[in-house]
Amino acid sequence: MLNEKEILDWADESRSGLFDWWYQMADRELAFHPDDPPSTIVYVESGEPVFTVAACRKLEGIYDRMMQQHGELIYEAGFQAVWERLGRGQSVG
Repeated sequence: MLNEKEILDWADESRSGLFDWWYQMADRELAFHPDDPPSTIVYVESGEPVFTVAACRKLEGIYDRMMQQHGELIYEAGFQAVWERLGRGQSVG
């Protein structure tokens, strides 16, 4: 399981920092829909949780701050990051 130290901090709370955080998470294969509770994210092979309880709390806190500061843009940033990671599109961030 990944602990809170393995979750990127979101220090740059600007629009570009929002997109950058998502791109970095996607590059680490840790991006998932922000409406999904982190505690429900499991490894496909084993069904084991991906994140520790502390990592879940950290992610939930980051998503809450992102939503408060950027609203619906959190979804666009996540979508763009995953789409790019899959080699499907261009960045608009």
